[in-house]
Amino acid sequence: MMIYGFFAAVIAKNLFATQDQLAGIISAFAISSIGYLARSLSAFFFEPIGEGFSCSGGLTGWTIFTVEHAPEGKRGFHGSVAMAGLL
Repeated sequence: MMIYGFFAAVIAKNLFATQDQLAGIISAFAISSIGYLARSLSAFFFEPIGEGFSCSGGLTGWTIFTVEHAPEGKRGFHGSVAMAGLL
């Protein structure tokens, strides 16, 4: 945000040339604010989807780890413990 603040006057001059300088700077900062707001709202709405992917990826890694380090003859049981944790 600090770098954007330094270049706000240049951005306002190039993008909002039809407005006066103060209105252009306010418009440049408004665009930045809308970007931050949109990012926060999209994280709020799409986070459950991302968590579903990350949980399934973590589950796969944990299952592989437990099966590889399980004693002989107990690999099926140790692999099923990961799935039982989902219930």
